[in-house]
Amino acid sequence: MSVAASYAGLTRSSYSALSSSVTTAVGTLTLDHLAATYDAINVGSDVPTMFVTTKAIFSIIERLLFPTTSASYNAQGGYAQLGRRGITKNKSGLGGEIGFNAIFYRGVPIVADDKCTSGYLYMLNENYLHWSSLPHPTHPTMNFGSSEIEGVNDNSPKNHGIVWTGLKEPINADGETGQFLLYGQMICEKPSSQGVLQGITG
Repeated sequence: MSVAASYAGLTRSSYSALSSSVTTAVGTLTLDHLAATYDAINVGSDVPTMFVTTKAIFSIIERLLFPTTSASYNAQGGYAQLGRRGITKNKSGLGGEIGFNAIFYRGVPIVADDKCTSGYLYMLNENYLHWSSLPHPTHPTMNFGSSEIEGVNDNSPKNHGIVWTGLKEPINADGETGQFLLYGQMICEKPSSQGVLQGITG
């Protein structure tokens, strides 16, 4: 976040709305760190919708909030769950789907992700994050089965930018192979609504 000097051709030094809240070398995480970043990126009712961090940092936050989480989650019958249909108050409300344990800070769910960068905690406002698909960068007129009408290529992104090349026979093996191709980019309409804490060690 805000690692580049410009965004969409505009310099971040000239347009403050293009800069996210970035705190580096946090060290020992405290509730003051969470509060400062949260306050820096929220405007009125426009607040972060999710925090994403590592399992280790999730456990740190859990310890920081232990008196609150212990009383609240015991009363609710377990951790709230964040699944594909949203948040349920406890595991029994999932109705068979798989969800992630979530704790809350100021009403915002905090979840642990195995792929999150070590030492990082992201505060995200998903209302401003979007995926923009793109046509094939080298051969924009190639149709990898993207058109719904056979033989017609309107050169517009289909299936969120994911295409299947079909099976091909390699020249050096007895078999077939194919590729899923993904072309596109994550777009943030309001970088100032996003925040990150880096270098959390304990």
